[in-house]
This record gives sequence, C-alpha cells and structure tokens, in this order.
Amino acid sequence: MEPSEPEGIGERGRRIRDVTPKDLVLSVLGGLLVLFVALAFVKVNMFPVITNDSVLYLDHSFDIWGGGWVEYGYRQVGYPLFLATARALGDVFGAEPLLTAAVLQRALLLLAALLAWRFWRWWSLPVIGFMVVGQTLAYTNLLLIEGLALPLSLLLVFPTIRLLQLLSREGSAMQRRRAVGYGVTAVILVLILFSLRFTYAVFGAVPLVLAVAGWRTGYRRVAISTLGATVALMGLFVALMSIENRAEHDRLSPNVRGEPVEYYYAWQQVFTVHPESRTDPSLQGFYDEGFVHEFVREVDAMELSPEERKAAFDDEIAEMLEAAGISSGLSMAESSLHALIGGRLHDTSPVIRDVVASRDFDTDLVYLNEFAQRRGYEVFVEEYNEGRGAGALLTNSLSVPLPVPRTKAIVAFLLPLGLIVMVIGLTRGHTRWISVTGLLVVGVFAVGMGLIRADNLRFLLPTSGFGIAIGTAVLAQLISESPYVGSDEGALDHG
Repeated sequence: MEPSEPEGIGERGRRIRDVTPKDLVLSVLGGLLVLFVALAFVKVNMFPVITNDSVLYLDHSFDIWGGGWVEYGYRQVGYPLFLATARALGDVFGAEPLLTAAVLQRALLLLAALLAWRFWRWWSLPVIGFMVVGQTLAYTNLLLIEGLALPLSLLLVFPTIRLLQLLSREGSAMQRRRAVGYGVTAVILVLILFSLRFTYAVFGAVPLVLAVAGWRTGYRRVAISTLGATVALMGLFVALMSIENRAEHDRLSPNVRGEPVEYYYAWQQVFTVHPESRTDPSLQGFYDEGFVHEFVREVDAMELSPEERKAAFDDEIAEMLEAAGISSGLSMAESSLHALIGGRLHDTSPVIRDVVASRDFDTDLVYLNEFAQRRGYEVFVEEYNEGRGAGALLTNSLSVPLPVPRTKAIVAFLLPLGLIVMVIGLTRGHTRWISVTGLLVVGVFAVGMGLIRADNLRFLLPTSGFGIAIGTAVLAQLISESPYVGSDEGALDHG
C-alpha cells in the first residue's frame, strides 16, 4: 500500500516539489530584472516640464467646452482633457496638478513594461530596454502629446495581441466575453490616441486588421463591431472638428493651418540636416539668421485668405528647396525612410538631455515657457497650477547608474530589426495578422511624416514603440511556434 499524501499538500505542494534548479535560477534572474526595471524607472527624476505648447494645452484644459474640439485649427481636445483629468485627480488626492500629470504618464509607461514582462517574459527584454532608457523616461516628464501617446501606444499592443490570438481558436462563452473586453479596450485606446493628434489615425489599422482577421471566425461579430465602433466614433470626431474649423477658419477640414509645421520641417531639412547650408550666401534670405519662425511671423502679419496663406507657404518651401538644390519628392522619400530608423531630427534633444541629467529641482527646466520666464514663476503657478509651485519626485539618488545607449540609437537598431521580424512573421499563420498590424502602423505613419519631411524622433516615438513591441511579440511567437508565450500560456483556456 502506497503511503498517502500528507493532508494539506494538494496541487500546490506537488508544484513546489516539481521545481527544478533551472526554475529557481530563472526565478532569481526574473526578480533581479524586476529590480533593474524598478531602479531604471526612478533613474530619471519625475517633474513636469512645461513648454510653450504645454501652456496652450493647459489653457484649453481650463475651458474644455469653450476651447471646443480643436483649437488653432489643429490642436485637438485629447491632451487638454487628459490635463483636466489629472488636475481633478490631483484635487481628490491633494496632489499638485502638474506633477500629477507627469507621474500619470510615467506610471502608464511602467504599466506597459510590466505587461510586456507578463506576456513575453525573457523575450520582452528588447521592448523593456527601450522603455527604461533614461531619454525615453524623460519624455514622460514633458507635458506634451508624446508624453502620453508613447505609453498608450505600447499599451494598445496587448489587447490587440490577445484578441488576434483568440480569433484562431474555437470560442467558449468565457472566451467570447474576453474577446469583447479586449475589443473594447483596443477601441478606447485607439480613440484616445486619435483625440490627441489627427495623424494617430494610423492606429485605426488595429480594428481594421481585427475585422479582416475575424471575418471567417466565430468572433466575427466582435471583430466587425470593433471596427464599426472605431469608424463611427472617429468619423463623428472628424465631423465635429471640421464643423468647428469651418466656423473659426472658414475651412471644412479637421486639420487646418498646418502650413507652419510643413515650413518648419522643410527649413530643418535644409539647415539642420545639411548644416553647411547655413553659410551659403544664396540661402541667407531663407536662413533668417537661424530664426526658423521669422517667415511664419511675416505671413501671420499679412491679411491673407486660407488659400493665399497656403500658397505663400508652398511657394516659400519650393523656392527654398530649389535654392538648396534639394528635390522636393526625393526629400520626402528620404524623410520616410529615415522615419523607419528614428529620424534625423530631434528637436527636444537639449531638453531631454537636461531632464536625464537633472539631480535637483531645476525651476528653469520646469517652467520652460515664455509666460513663466517673462511674467515670473509666481504668476505662472497662480494662473496654471492653483497657486502651487510645480513639485518633483527626486528619485535619482535611489538609482544605480546604468550604461545604456540613447533612445534614438535604440530605435535605430530595434525598429528595423522589428520590421524584419514582422516581414518574416507574414509567412507564418499564427503571426501573420499581428505582423500586418505592426507593418501598417509603422509604415503608413513613416510615409505620412515623409510627406511633410518631419522625420523627427519626438513625433515617431509612439509608432516606433508600437512597432518594437509588435516585433517583440512576433519574435516570441516565431521562436516558440505557438501563439501563447510566457506566464499567460494557456490562460485563454483556464482563465
């Protein structure tokens, strides 16, 4: 007669007995990785950086209804609404509003890192490495669209992958409920991203691919509903913005008065990408002694119709490129290609560098806007922060110096590698649709940025992060030859 199992051991006890030395080593290494990530996340002090653009978003956040769906023709309501939400949360918990916004952005990025580890375990190292680089973390300090869009685009990857995985399986009632939850989460994230900036419409590729992939499956209704809800709500938002712009700028379009942005990046292509142009006598009239906004101010001083205004910018761009010997079409193509490796421009580089290097509370860095510099910090906080000075969480002293490359270098390496992995993933059934999603988002956005020559790292970070995360997911699945990788393997079966 075999000895009976001691009372209370049960299934958990059997699992403990089955642990191997390899499991123990991996557990220890996993714990060390978690500690590493935690230290990395506090390596960069948390404090809000309020630029001139941040001030415009703050103005809108204090009067969401009065500011409407879009201000200045192209600044949408999404980020001001986030700032208003952060202020409300700060009031509830007694926290300072501007710091609350920065902490929320950092917390969302940390959540994305934790989910990456949960989904892919050791395969998540590339995307986690991208997230914990000091310069990436520093972007969450900036009260700008990218500070929120970056973590949101990374978070969008996870419900997308889970729903695509479900589409390849016969669904139980529980799995159908989960599919609905994943679909709703994906739609919400896509809509929030679109509310931040019109060009983030590229994330609409997620529900589009879900609908196509789910057409012949038992989840067809869920997949089609995901696309339908996205199209309907995005269309409504576009209509509301267009109507508002028609009333304010006499143009029925969701995005108007964007000519200065096109001129700005054409100027950057001539004088930043090719700095030798700054001393070219034939280009001095365009260089304006290095003040890129001089021509914009000249146009703004004229009383021009929308058509005349657009023509003035188009003519100036064409003449400047011709004088510099740069082909208009070729420069767009080059910009698109460079967008796939993080771009050649990095307009926030000085600020990001100073944020990473900060050791103490630096008011000049926090109040990095003309309003505060001209009228004083006290007036600024009275106007924009309920009379409270912007706070900071100075955690840098708790961290260990980490020898890691810059964000731009990491993107230049990981994003092309991810794109190659996704192309390979197109050849395998269980990774095909995930690969299509990543390639569409990254590729279409790169083309769009190329059309305005804006291969600028700040603009490219959200889609680049999305592409790196999708590439990570595809690699993990290709190696395992299974759509279920990491600690959640089988979770779709067992809950």
